[in-house]
Amino acid sequence: MKLYKSLAQKETVHQVSLYSRFKNTVEVTNLDQKVFVRNILVRTFGLRFVMNKLLKQDFQPSNYIPRLPQFIKADAPTHVVAFDFYHLFVLQLLYCKKKNDFSLFLWCETKRLPQRFASRWMMYFFARLIRARSNDIAAIFVYTTEGEFFMKKLLPDISVSIVPAPVEMLSYTSKGSGWYQNNTLRILVNARYSAYKNHQDLFVAVKQMRTAGQKVLVTCIGRADGGRKNVEQIVERLDIRNAVSFIDPIDKSQINELNHQHDVLVLPSYNEAIGMVVPEAMACGLPTVTSDTVGANIYVLDNKTGFIFPTGDVEALKEKLHNLCSKEKLKMMGGSAREHIKQFNTEEIASSLLKKLNAKEGL
Repeated sequence: MKLYKSLAQKETVHQVSLYSRFKNTVEVTNLDQKVFVRNILVRTFGLRFVMNKLLKQDFQPSNYIPRLPQFIKADAPTHVVAFDFYHLFVLQLLYCKKKNDFSLFLWCETKRLPQRFASRWMMYFFARLIRARSNDIAAIFVYTTEGEFFMKKLLPDISVSIVPAPVEMLSYTSKGSGWYQNNTLRILVNARYSAYKNHQDLFVAVKQMRTAGQKVLVTCIGRADGGRKNVEQIVERLDIRNAVSFIDPIDKSQINELNHQHDVLVLPSYNEAIGMVVPEAMACGLPTVTSDTVGANIYVLDNKTGFIFPTGDVEALKEKLHNLCSKEKLKMMGGSAREHIKQFNTEEIASSLLKKLNAKEGL
């Protein structure tokens, strides 16, 4: 939301309209009436229930927005940014362009085709429809270099450029002291308890480090879902119960303090679209250790603000963590992380986005 407020503060912006299916969004908007929130409904025509609940498939259904053409006509926007490309509302917006004068942009998080057949087929279907109307799309924005490569290959006739997700620096303070207390490396894993988050690789690395005599503690926090039981079973199987603790989800305002209680944030996921916990930890002055398929590596300077290791390489992960077992190293990398992430603050990203929106070809 702070990004939209920053956009609204620009002299050339008359109004920022946000169509949100989250009802609490309206509670955090009030900037001289320049940020307008329209609460909407999103329909999936039962696909979410059938695929995810009944068939137990990890499927991201396409979303349709009832009355979207009426909303566009009433609000009369000059620029419309739609998030990702595989939704029915993108086709709705292409239809709206026939009767309304606005520039259409896509801001895409996707950086690869899904492994599931149904999801893969859906993305191919939408890509084909969008290619047929490529002249009606001003540009595509992506969060990462991997996303840029993917979208240029999938939709080659549309210009693609990187606009990273912003980080609200004012929400975080830098960790000043308390590094490597009692010669113990305190690791934070802030991730959903899903298989692709790859908790197991970290746990195996931690077990090996402890076997070698290194003191390591891990804190796991994630959404309260059934996947936590599977992750806890991995801990039991590896017999590292005394090294790993689980905490319940906390309010976002408490994330700063949680990061300060640890020495490093680790995200060993495979094919993580972004992973905003990485820049958030950096804003708190923490070094990070991430696998090389984490989209948030666009924020990371390898060997300076943290470490990047080959996805699935437990030995490499263990080595990176071992290299951080030093107060001086942790403090130095944490300071570098805090300094580096400032260039991705909300104001800078808002200025970059507005420049691209106003450019004739979206570049």
